[in-house]
Amino acid sequence: MDYAEFTIPADLNGVVRCVWTLSGSPEKKAHSEPILPDGCPELILNRGLPFDEQKGKDLDPQPQRFLHGQLTRAFHLRPRGPSDMVGVRLQPHGAYVLFGAKAVVVDTKVELFTLSKGVDEAFADALGAADPVKAVIGTLRSLPHHPVERAITDLITAIESNDDETRLSELKASAALSARQLERRFLAVVGLRPKAYARIVRLRRSIELLHSGDTASFAEYAHAAGYYDQAHFNRDFKAFTGLSPRVYFGQELSLPAYFSGVA
Repeated sequence: MDYAEFTIPADLNGVVRCVWTLSGSPEKKAHSEPILPDGCPELILNRGLPFDEQKGKDLDPQPQRFLHGQLTRAFHLRPRGPSDMVGVRLQPHGAYVLFGAKAVVVDTKVELFTLSKGVDEAFADALGAADPVKAVIGTLRSLPHHPVERAITDLITAIESNDDETRLSELKASAALSARQLERRFLAVVGLRPKAYARIVRLRRSIELLHSGDTASFAEYAHAAGYYDQAHFNRDFKAFTGLSPRVYFGQELSLPAYFSGVA
């Protein structure tokens, strides 16, 4: 399968992390693979067959166009056949900015037409354009934005830079918010509490470190990612994925890199 990411205009940087495409058929026999939490909602816009989502022993086809909210645990996908899709990886607060509070969902997906029939039709038209990526970006640029407090985006940045504990007190003072108020607003806009979001960022960081080749053992990259020790990393990893790190990394996986930016 062919995966590609595309540059987005500067005016979308506060809402979108990247736009990507995935097309073609699996190289091997299709099987279900885990999609990990990465702290970002995702717009999935299918031009071809949607993927199957595993629910227990059943496989249910995903919708043609939908928003998948924040994840607190892994779920499993399997290609049904040749794929042809455009994906939009949003900023942690991107679903709120584009669609408002009704789009801030966790561990579930929302079909686009239920959020806005007009927006769903606009994306459907974009997928039929000669250059669907350009058309999807154009549609994203045309959408009105719901404002988000600077304190929220500053806290997201602080967590991403592993400086959330220090910045929380500073942000509380500068925004004239109590810690509880700031956390409540963060939850309403991002869909996760700051500590839960920080755990997901730390998980993502640990996986990125492993694949960078900069560390030689689970214990070393766990510490580099901010875990107290390897046992702490193992517990967190299994809580999010349902698997131990050794079992997870012992598999041949491709879909996690496509859908969550981590493999």
